[in-house]
Amino acid sequence: MFIRLDGNEALLHALWLRERTCEPGQLDETNLQRLYDANDLDPDVTVDACSAADGSVWFEFSDGHSMAMPQGRLLCDLGWIDDPEAIPAPEAWTSSLQPFPYAEWEPVLANDPVATEAALGSFWRHGFFVLRGVPTTPGMLRTVGQSLGNIIPTNFGEIFDVVTEVDPTDLAYTPMHLNAHSDGPYRKPVPGIQMLHCLVNDTDGGISTLVDGFGASQELAEADPDAYRALTEVDVDFRYDMVSDVVVNRTRILELDAAGCFKQIRFSHRLDYVAPAEPEVLDAFYRGRRWLRDRMNNPTNQVSFLLEPGDVMVMDNHRLLHGRTAFSATAGRRHIQGCYIDHDGPDAHWRLARRALTNTTGLIRYTG
Repeated sequence: MFIRLDGNEALLHALWLRERTCEPGQLDETNLQRLYDANDLDPDVTVDACSAADGSVWFEFSDGHSMAMPQGRLLCDLGWIDDPEAIPAPEAWTSSLQPFPYAEWEPVLANDPVATEAALGSFWRHGFFVLRGVPTTPGMLRTVGQSLGNIIPTNFGEIFDVVTEVDPTDLAYTPMHLNAHSDGPYRKPVPGIQMLHCLVNDTDGGISTLVDGFGASQELAEADPDAYRALTEVDVDFRYDMVSDVVVNRTRILELDAAGCFKQIRFSHRLDYVAPAEPEVLDAFYRGRRWLRDRMNNPTNQVSFLLEPGDVMVMDNHRLLHGRTAFSATAGRRHIQGCYIDHDGPDAHWRLARRALTNTTGLIRYTG
């Protein structure tokens, strides 16, 4: 059937409509899960009648079911209006990013919708934000991490300490300079969001850096399409090998979604070994990898800042690359605690904050 609303028109599939019913008895009132199997609906169901009134569209189906669908919900599902709970689109940035996305931790921890929207809005648009004023008690990061999502353990544990070690299991546990890199490209899945909590930082150096891999990939696509294509198509083995702990992930440096848009960057020049390919393909691959390295380690494309005691940096490890300047291992101390969480935690908090601020429950949830 054709439907025309607000100057738009679409040919709607009857079953597509039918399985969106929100009438009493069709959905669980608490979790909104269907109380029936949509696969059992009549595949040949048709719409027998349709009318609009009082902000809803009324449908009657050939199987005897009737339902009222909020017009806003229908427009949203059709893509004719923006979903007010949708995650903001990423915005490329360089060193001129302003204002720097600091946020006070207590309102965010308490899920205050205004503070949560502001902090997570920056996260989705720019890939990071920094919480300020978090107590410097060791282990406090567990509380902060769990307030935004579920902490995901890795080979470094749930909470790990970034301090200088005599026999380091990772270069992060040395005082050396670290170029821009993403964490855990060898893992399946790659850790989604990294959180770093500064407990002590009174040494010389150790300035944190962040750079936008999304923006860098866009620039590479324009500057050298062949190199960009190689980084999106040629397999790479990312390998972490501690003899007793070996993790390998064969994937791409630049991962695109089904629509060909940026999805993820994996970049760690100390861990990547490209698979065999034709010489001209490898030439383009190496050219693209060098281009990204140079572009993402150029200070004009980075933000640099000192993590101060009580700061927690929340960073999208699928989009941003982080690094630091070298620091003295003898002049003072630098103690950072870290953990990882997945994207679904901030995703849920964003949607709930937007729901509270826009009062669009009836639009977003399948309620009658």
